[in-house]
Amino acid sequence: ITPVRNVSPGVDQEFRLYVRPVLQPGDPGFDVLHLSSSSTAPIDLVAVRTGTDQALHDGTATQLFPGSLSTSKPSTGGLDLRFPVAVDRRPGVLELTFRTRVYLPSTQFQLDLWRAAAPRIVQRADPGDASTLAASSSLVVTSDLRRTSVLGAMRVEPPVFTPNDDGINDVVTVRVTLFHLSTSGNFGLEVCDLSGRCVRYLQVAASRLSGEHTSVWDGRDNHGKRVPPGIYFIRLDLKTDADAAQPQAARLVHVVY
Repeated sequence: ITPVRNVSPGVDQEFRLYVRPVLQPGDPGFDVLHLSSSSTAPIDLVAVRTGTDQALHDGTATQLFPGSLSTSKPSTGGLDLRFPVAVDRRPGVLELTFRTRVYLPSTQFQLDLWRAAAPRIVQRADPGDASTLAASSSLVVTSDLRRTSVLGAMRVEPPVFTPNDDGINDVVTVRVTLFHLSTSGNFGLEVCDLSGRCVRYLQVAASRLSGEHTSVWDGRDNHGKRVPPGIYFIRLDLKTDADAAQPQAARLVHVVY
């Protein structure tokens, strides 16, 4: 993958990833390629080309996306690329261009390949010298997060909502961005009234804590009843290592009917 060093954390970055399939006689090949990273962040495909290094360099390589290649985003994260026919012979080099964000000092990208007819037989791509067009043979991207706190941002959208089930402005979306956390786990969002009483607890499960997370509040309390109109604050409940400072944030939201 390239670039691999000094990638700015938390901002859109375009990457190119080179894959060189090595197929043995009788190898069934693959028609699905799953791309993921060690952060929770959307991956948006820009282009896919295939050919020799020279063809990729000269701009004469075969374009697969936009084109015959289709994509989807599974609920587990990452990006699926689906080939119209199985890649069962040596195709040269695949060049994937995509945009995403990184949230860790070292972000690991991963490629899994399989046949749609046999999804349990998964091959994982190894790092190596796939192409002369990339200066690195690594699948790890590094960032300098020394001046970046664990909690990057917490937003409440919209700040005023009307949860009366009329289909308009019925929910509020909470968006949280986290850095540094290399584990999976859960964190919570406490919806409190102005006396500090928690009226609703929203738990967010994350396979990768670092990255972008969203949760939705429908204006109901823990018993399923609508809360009275008024001002509430939504507080982050995130437990980190015992020696680390616990990130704290709270945002106001207005409930009106």
